[in-house]
Amino acid sequence: MLWVPNESYNGPHKPGIQRVVNYIGASGPFNMWLNKELDVMSNIPLADLRFMRRDPELNKMLTWFNNFQVDYLSLDTMNPPLDNLKLRQALSHAIDRNELNDVVYISQGAPHQAAPRPESVYYHERLATQHTEFDLDKANEYLDKVLPDKDAEGFRLNKNGERFSFILTARTDIVNGDDRIVVAHRPAAVDHFLAAPFHLGVATLHGGKIEILC
Repeated sequence: MLWVPNESYNGPHKPGIQRVVNYIGASGPFNMWLNKELDVMSNIPLADLRFMRRDPELNKMLTWFNNFQVDYLSLDTMNPPLDNLKLRQALSHAIDRNELNDVVYISQGAPHQAAPRPESVYYHERLATQHTEFDLDKANEYLDKVLPDKDAEGFRLNKNGERFSFILTARTDIVNGDDRIVVAHRPAAVDHFLAAPFHLGVATLHGGKIEILC
């Protein structure tokens, strides 16, 4: 894709860059960058990033910036068992968001519900933070109301006497035969998310878009 200045723009700031070529879906962008076929590369694959970090000269060329996004769990609240509000609240209190933030996001995130961020005019502090504190006692208090029965090992039991469990869907698309690399276009991901038997999925909101990882 070729980007050029808008000839109809009559504002005070003249574009400093006259031509930008965006290689959409190009194979081997990192090698193209190494060969000086590309001036800038973003969203560097993890393997290439590790290579750059180990090279003193390449490491100097890395520029880090914040990615303003919200990662959240998407629940199937229309069907059992997660149609039960108290059960969902119990699961929420059983998640140690601070530890997840420290370990996964290198302490750069903040516990938050799937609600507008503070900079939004629609931000509501109570709705954004309710049930986000890690509290196992409270989680068990809620669970006692909806799943009071336990087996000999302390596992919660459904009404049919089986151990309570729920399905966390994982992305199943495979790229080039490598099941470690998963990429899906949004429409396909949404279709899979809606059609698959799941109770809980993972979604990301960033830049006004929702990426459903299912």
